[in-house]
Amino acid sequence: MERLPVFVYGTLRSGQRNHGLIADRVAESYPAMADDLALFGDRIPFAVERAGQRIVGELMILADRHYEEALADLDRLEKYHPDRPEDSLYVRTKRSVSYLAANESWADVPAWLYLSGPAARGRYDENVPILGGDWVAVQAN
Repeated sequence: MERLPVFVYGTLRSGQRNHGLIADRVAESYPAMADDLALFGDRIPFAVERAGQRIVGELMILADRHYEEALADLDRLEKYHPDRPEDSLYVRTKRSVSYLAANESWADVPAWLYLSGPAARGRYDENVPILGGDWVAVQAN
């Protein structure tokens, strides 16, 4: 399996309720964005393909010694079944994201991120957009 950083946009972001699941296994974290996606949801966010839109999140570099364990925990949390993606609430996919590097410039990198999966369709309301694509900003209001 390719060892990519993970882009998180909702409850796994710093300060959010599920961040503790991976916090001690994150070696580095950077502000990040992903293009051509939109966020929807009420209690939990889910990302869907939407040309011209952008979501805000964090790029998390998982510590090498915890990588496989952390990714497996994320897959369980997101109800992603690699052997049965059609039954998955979210689907882990490789996608280019932009992050704010230490030198204060934006850079693109491939990362894992979880998109809304087939099992989420009809379960969550796509009529509840998360305006601005930033789950944390919406939760703060």
